[in-house]
Amino acid sequence: MEVNKIIHHRFYAEDIKICRKEIFRYLGYSDSQNGDKENHSIINEMIEKSISEIKKIMQPQSLYEIIKIDSTKSELNTGIIKFANTEIKSFDLGKNIKNCDYLIILASTIGSGIDLLIKKYSKIDSSFASILQATGSMFIESYVNELNFLLKEEIKKDGYKLHPRFSSGYGDLSLTTQNIFFTLLPCCQKIGLTLMDTFTMAPEKSITAFIGLEKE
Repeated sequence: MEVNKIIHHRFYAEDIKICRKEIFRYLGYSDSQNGDKENHSIINEMIEKSISEIKKIMQPQSLYEIIKIDSTKSELNTGIIKFANTEIKSFDLGKNIKNCDYLIILASTIGSGIDLLIKKYSKIDSSFASILQATGSMFIESYVNELNFLLKEEIKKDGYKLHPRFSSGYGDLSLTTQNIFFTLLPCCQKIGLTLMDTFTMAPEKSITAFIGLEKE
């Protein structure tokens, strides 16, 4: 387990697991939902097309760093999280990383090509643009899940286990804490990820998260 070293992780698009049920969930219904069979068939065809088009252009990559948590246990219990000369106030994050010694800061994206594709189809086929949105959301979640598994296996060798990912905007963790990822990681230079004034990110299909590491 390498501490205080920024790792640049890249992944092959074809290796990301495809979960069609998740695409249907993002669209607002189950793939097993009854209804107009003809319409259902058309949606399935559009989903397959969106998967194919996105796989051609997406570039899954991440930056992450393992950092020592400087907070005492009593501070974590009161929602004070200290690391890398940074302090966060969040009871929910403190609860999430209770008993953890280290924190992974993670920034992941599948690239800007999808944003451009969605923008293109928004002008000519809004239905397909919506399916591209849902498929892109599935792909970024699936990619981060794959990376999460790799991290789990890596830190397990050192006798640690991962806590669930926790992102800015969850619970009482302010969206403004997005700034931390962009201060500690070279997101723009290395993976083309930028933070907007609204604390949303570009490319849109991107995720930042804190992950606690607890000794097993």
